[in-house]
Amino acid sequence: MFEVLGVVAPIFILICFGFLSVKIGLLSVQDYPTLSAFVMGVSFPCLLVTKLSELDFSQAFRWDIFAIYTTCSLVLAFSAILFFERVLGRDKPQARLQGGMGVPWSMSGFIGYPVLILAFDDPPMIAFSTAIIIENLILMPIVILLMEQSSFSQDGLSWRRVGLSIGKRIVLNPIMVSIFIAIVLSTWDVQLPMPLFDAMALMGTSAAPLAVFAIGVALVGKSVRGDVTDIAWTSFGKLIVHPALIALACFILVDDFRQPIVLASVLLAASPMPSMYSIFGMKYGFPAVTASSLTVATFLSLFTISGWILMLGI
Repeated sequence: MFEVLGVVAPIFILICFGFLSVKIGLLSVQDYPTLSAFVMGVSFPCLLVTKLSELDFSQAFRWDIFAIYTTCSLVLAFSAILFFERVLGRDKPQARLQGGMGVPWSMSGFIGYPVLILAFDDPPMIAFSTAIIIENLILMPIVILLMEQSSFSQDGLSWRRVGLSIGKRIVLNPIMVSIFIAIVLSTWDVQLPMPLFDAMALMGTSAAPLAVFAIGVALVGKSVRGDVTDIAWTSFGKLIVHPALIALACFILVDDFRQPIVLASVLLAASPMPSMYSIFGMKYGFPAVTASSLTVATFLSLFTISGWILMLGI
């Protein structure tokens, strides 16, 4: 058990470093958007281009894993929305936010990838890119459409306007652009100039530690407020139900459950919800419960991810 905790402990030590750097005045909470923008706009794209461009996508990409992860996440999203709305009695916007985003959408970049780095000698990047594609191409548009639906009549929005907004988010997303570039380089067997490749690879090494450090900066000042029931159910769905559903589907449908890509997919699903969850909460009028759920789930994931690593025998 101590060996398992040793895998996850560095992540939460880095979170503590980020938290303490604000507390002692080296940084401020206002530095988080800059750190986040650098990670998502520079270091992670460099990492993805250098790692994925070396893969043969025609052989490495797993459509079965893509289908399982997508189906399980969507089934869970709509089931969770119904649970929050029908069982807990929450109104539609809150139920859609908690069930549609809080439960099936993982912090793949800021927690998931660092976990893979520590858990595997050779992290399966295809699993990571698959999760990123599903979150940005499928889950994000659905969540935004559901949340904006209630604003159509009030703000004069149209499906076309919202659709264009979502399309712009996807096209201009540096992570999605970097995956597309990597696929093109891999498919056409194009080699980047070695100095450029080495520089990007070096930049990519900063992605995992800086992403985790940034979480610590973001958590400063986040108190646990809001309905304990909502926080508990959202955290339970994200940290337990989501990875369990994907693990069960893979166990039934995939020939070899012990494949690294399968185990990595479960660990990615076991990550807490993304930091933008609290941003969406502020935008749609639920800042307390979303910020509290993010804080609690991030803390609890130290133990739940360790549990998943132990159960999966990684």
